[in-house]
Amino acid sequence: MRARALGFLGLSATTGLCAAGVWLTASGSPERAIAAFLLLLLLPGLAVTRLLPQAQDEPGGARLLLTLAISLAVVIIDSAVLYVAGIRLDVHSWTLSVGGITFVALVAGLLARAPASRGLAPRPQLSQVAAISAGVLVAGALIVGAVLTTQAGVRAQAQADRFTALWALPMGQGPPGVRIGVFNHQGAAESYVLSVSVNGSPYASLNPTVQPGGRWETSLPVSPRGHQLIVRLSSVSRSPSIQRTVQLRLTPTPSSSNNLS
Repeated sequence: MRARALGFLGLSATTGLCAAGVWLTASGSPERAIAAFLLLLLLPGLAVTRLLPQAQDEPGGARLLLTLAISLAVVIIDSAVLYVAGIRLDVHSWTLSVGGITFVALVAGLLARAPASRGLAPRPQLSQVAAISAGVLVAGALIVGAVLTTQAGVRAQAQADRFTALWALPMGQGPPGVRIGVFNHQGAAESYVLSVSVNGSPYASLNPTVQPGGRWETSLPVSPRGHQLIVRLSSVSRSPSIQRTVQLRLTPTPSSSNNLS
């Protein structure tokens, strides 16, 4: 039992050191590459094979192949679970989740390989209880940390993907004018204020409300003799306010249509 406990502590410490190496060392460094290789392709398999007594009787080469195959299977299944759960797949989520799985497997292997007694169960030593408790706590902390960290990353990415688009295009047919539009990709309904000026003088003020994923357009009659049109957008329902500006330079043509120059 002492040898199994020492093996558990050694593999647990190695897993923790490899996880720390992946997190703390520079990207592309040899230290990070070695730590990632051990954590993803070796340690999970070593932990799981401790649950398989028959695996201990295999020759060295067969055990190594089995360890690599199990490690790859753990990484693939873990990636599939993270993807289905909507958690962003990156080095942090892989490190924490695979590290947590490795610790859980190590704890399970230590418990499963405890010798069965023929009479009363032997009273576990304090060091064994402490090792098992520490492994369970570390595994739980890693799993919770993986969920919290990756959820924060998903929220940050979703926030970064939100935007408001503003455009102003000269109308190529019909009476001279300008088509102004807004696209809302903020994830919620937005109220906007659009201020339109021609040659530096106020021309129009618009107050559209656009639903998430929706667009709003309107046309304004503007003489082709105008030299400059500026549309400024700000949001009413968001703090800090969204600010967008579009500028058009209008020139008259023989057909009296507006062109962007």
